[in-house]
Amino acid sequence: MINLSIKTERLTLRPYAPADAPRLRELIGAWAVARMLARIPFPYPNGLAEEWIATHDQERARGGNFPFAVTLHNRLIGGIGLHESPERGQITLGYWIGVSYWGFGYATEAARAILGFGFGWLGLAGIGSQHYVENEASGRVLAKLGFVETGRGLHPCLARNAEIPGVELELTRDSWTAKQV
Repeated sequence: MINLSIKTERLTLRPYAPADAPRLRELIGAWAVARMLARIPFPYPNGLAEEWIATHDQERARGGNFPFAVTLHNRLIGGIGLHESPERGQITLGYWIGVSYWGFGYATEAARAILGFGFGWLGLAGIGSQHYVENEASGRVLAKLGFVETGRGLHPCLARNAEIPGVELELTRDSWTAKQV
């Protein structure tokens, strides 16, 4: 089982703990966050964070999903992870940052660390991601990391109960490694 923490210059990425549930609900339950994520309902129901966190040990042990809490000075500010994406046939990167923490580079910093984990520790050959066309900030984060567009299409958004135009991207281990040198 993989139950590790990853430290960056400013952040710690660690497994979620049950005590994170109220803060998780507060941050991810904001409309500005939920509307840009595929599988987050709005409003965010009581009990869902606890249920989701309770699945993590089993998911990590199975090897398909690796969710991490993004913390700053031991305070939850967001989430990031590598997740199985059967529809894309690959592991994908997903992340979110609480609204009051936008614009400080935390998403890029956390994503850089999780990509190192994916390509290094997990030995992945490639990692996919996607963002809604209107989410230009997320597009900039992924471009900084070296992701390249592989297509466009409609992607579900549970919070909006709609299919939203999105951009699909991919980053190969070779591209990532070349960029790190």
